Parts: sequence; C-alpha cells; structure tokens
Amino acid sequence: MNTTFTAADMPLWATGVGSMVCIHSTEDRLVELLFHAALDDGLYIARRGFMALSLTITDDHCDALIASVDSFLTTLTALTPHL
Repeated sequence: MNTTFTAADMPLWATGVGSMVCIHSTEDRLVELLFHAALDDGLYIARRGFMALSLTITDDHCDALIASVDSFLTTLTALTPHL
C-alpha cells in the first residue's frame, strides 16, 4: 500500500506489526474517506484505518484491497489535485 500511496503523492502511509495494520495520514479525513471507499467495494477496515490480517485472508483478498485503494486514490487525485 505504501508504494501506491507514494505513487499517488498522497499523505497516507501504512504501518503494522504482526497481523495488525493501520493506515495513517496527516489529513484524518483521508483515512475516513478510504474507509467509506473500501465499504463501497465490499471491504471492511475500521473507520480509523485499522485492519487485522488472519489465516483466512487470501491473495485475492489482498489484491481486492490494493485495487480498492488504487481506485480510491485515482478518484481522490482527480477531485482534489491540491492535496
């Protein structure tokens, strides 16, 4: 995800330890917008950007998350070029 965030030049980054991942931003509203975009794509992350990985998560799930993030960033970049 960090590669995707950097490529889009957005103030977002992911950190994690073990099976816990959290998305952070200098703009809290971006994390909330990502939360809603993921929900629209049928994915659940916590409103604050937290995700927990488990053994049941497959490569397809990960690919769907990256596709959702990429789509979100493409839309966001088009709507807010000043960020």
